[in-house]
Amino acid sequence: MGPQARTRRPWNPGYRRAIQFARNLRNAHSWRDHILIEGVLGPAGDGYAPEQLLSPADAAHLHSAQLETFAEEGVDIASAFTITHPGEAIGVVNCARGLGLPFALLTCP
Repeated sequence: MGPQARTRRPWNPGYRRAIQFARNLRNAHSWRDHILIEGVLGPAGDGYAPEQLLSPADAAHLHSAQLETFAEEGVDIASAFTITHPGEAIGVVNCARGLGLPFALLTCP
């Protein structure tokens, strides 16, 4: 396990409040059924110049706190952009799947 993957990424409680704010804003409108709340996940490092290639297990562990919070707060879908290598992509998808969280993935070369 690389140094970046040993510990989970710290999760800022302000993000939990942001999800709650978005949900409250959505629920205040009659057209709430047409609004999805998305939790967006970033890459482990620089999305355009990865310093380290993570194994799926390392990536799942690294991103688990954020994905768990998305699931706990009831976002409608989570997504990840600029994921640069298969190990990280597989890890975040597996982690989201294990949480029952719908997930969209965009990778870049």
